[in-house]
Amino acid sequence: MEKKNNLREELLKQMEKNHGSTPNIIQTSVQTIITKETARVRRMKRATVFSWLLLAASFIGTGIIGAVSGFRQELLMIITLLVVQALLIIAVSCTISLSVMSRTLKMKQIQATLSDIQEQLKKMSQGK
Repeated sequence: MEKKNNLREELLKQMEKNHGSTPNIIQTSVQTIITKETARVRRMKRATVFSWLLLAASFIGTGIIGAVSGFRQELLMIITLLVVQALLIIAVSCTISLSVMSRTLKMKQIQATLSDIQEQLKKMSQGK
């Protein structure tokens, strides 16, 4: 915690030294980071939806293959069940990753908002 406070104090000192253009640079870089994170979350959301749709299609395909073969071909059923299990693991891991990435994005957005509020309070206190 002390290391974070020292880092924060150093950043505040640097901001005070470069008072003119630093807030714009910081806001631009924060917006760039948030934009990149938003794109990553969007891609992960698409991958998650695709993996769940693929899993549903594999369930249907397994049922059709089983009905056509009369559930007599044991090797084929074992292979299809293994494929379905692998797809389930992929879909669940994509869902968990999406959840973590989305929470991380929300935290970064909250941090950016709090940083803006801190800047505005700083300007207001200097104005008095």
